[in-house]
Amino acid sequence: MELNTPAEIKADSTRQLPSFRSFSLPGVRQQVATLLSLIGREGIFSTYTAHDITHIDAMLKMLEWLVPPSTESAMTPVDWLLIVLAIYLHDLGMLVTSDEYHGRNESSEYVSWLQELGASADGREYLARTNRMTVDEKERFLFQEFVRRGHGQRVREWITGRHSRTWGPDVKPIAATVAELLKPLPVRFKDHLGSVCESHHRSDLDKTDIYPLFARFGNDSTETANVQYAAILLRTTDLLHVTKDRTPSQLYQLIRFSDPKSVGEWDKQLGAFAVGPKGRELDESDPHGAVIVIHADFTEERPLFALQEYVAYADAQIKQSRRWIEKSQETTDGRNFSFPWHEVTGDIRLEGVPPHPLRFELDRGRLLDLLV
Repeated sequence: MELNTPAEIKADSTRQLPSFRSFSLPGVRQQVATLLSLIGREGIFSTYTAHDITHIDAMLKMLEWLVPPSTESAMTPVDWLLIVLAIYLHDLGMLVTSDEYHGRNESSEYVSWLQELGASADGREYLARTNRMTVDEKERFLFQEFVRRGHGQRVREWITGRHSRTWGPDVKPIAATVAELLKPLPVRFKDHLGSVCESHHRSDLDKTDIYPLFARFGNDSTETANVQYAAILLRTTDLLHVTKDRTPSQLYQLIRFSDPKSVGEWDKQLGAFAVGPKGRELDESDPHGAVIVIHADFTEERPLFALQEYVAYADAQIKQSRRWIEKSQETTDGRNFSFPWHEVTGDIRLEGVPPHPLRFELDRGRLLDLLV
């Protein structure tokens, strides 16, 4: 399969390095595309937003403007391979076989998770969503939520080859396929790749013992990578892919949604048509210029407000990532890796309504009265 992005081409140059000589990125891309196309095939995650190769390509394209030129010049081919493979594989843990689904009640972890749902507020929320579902829809919804919450751990185990009993024996065919794909890679590289894939829903990226700023994989001076930076790029590109190419309108019309969570996700993304930097290009010397804008047009209010809430969430996540990188830049190993983005904002408009910023203020006095 042809490599489509500059990031992949740079990553593929690792085949010139001694420790990565036997690894072929085009072949891996082809097989990953096939595996990702199977997500939703058994009815699990069939109503979720797209997690196929189009999602991967959109994330890879973002790297072209997300990585500042000064950092790009400091990155090694192994840096690029780590982030490209993490983007390829990060959602693969959502792949479920029919055997795994049909044997779900034989998994002690799944049964325990079901029993614990009613004991927490989040659990009661999940159960409340199932009230208007059919029995089959409810079973699928609960199992896919169990898998979704652990899909980062699943793919880390498949990459590293160190398995828990959480998922049972029915995931072995997928695990074996992933192991064969990555077999030529150095063991330590696979360990870090697994950690990066698992990290995209975690909040511990400041732990440089887990995500080192300088990891070596061979004797060549370029067989090194900044694991933390790869994790932050994965987290950021996944966070920002909210455009309507991820929620094709034809699929939206064909799928019968029973899960309100899926309805909200698809609705908020159908209006978003572009994500990118504010302005034509990044000025690294301007501390206030690195702003990411999500552009969207809507014809009704509900998805507009849903996307506005998501923009606020994304803004908080971007600010956190910048704080992590700024702390790392105080060290010798992290000083050349920059993450200048400090804000996510929305150019979000409602048809027929002149654009104007909305602001909500909290009446802390009334809130305190309600609480006490």
